[in-house]
Amino acid sequence: MRLILVGVMLLLCGCASQIMQSYVGKPLSDAVSDYGTPVYSFDTGAGARTFLWSKNSSFVIPGSSTTTANVSTFGNTAQLYGTTTYHPPVSVSQQCTYAVYAKRTREDIEGPAAWTITGFKPPRLECE
Repeated sequence: MRLILVGVMLLLCGCASQIMQSYVGKPLSDAVSDYGTPVYSFDTGAGARTFLWSKNSSFVIPGSSTTTANVSTFGNTAQLYGTTTYHPPVSVSQQCTYAVYAKRTREDIEGPAAWTITGFKPPRLECE
């Protein structure tokens, strides 16, 4: 099972980075139209700014229980022994932050169309 999970992660690895790379050289308004307004932005130098998007996700791994039974016989007497193993449900939450770097390329307008994406910070592996 663990080997399958690792294989799936390797196949998916780079998906978010490939999407982010596709925006390099394009107006920030393209990313905004696809993913909404960034949750935060800050200046990083003269005419440069970093824009951040955040994605929260959560899921529950359901609980399970397993019961095993053993029968022991002693002559004409039989005894039944049972063992139940319980695994409670687990709730998993994670927050992924995606950052793109942009330069202001138009002074005649305001808003996302005034910025051109120049690069991005690769997201954490679990956010790919």
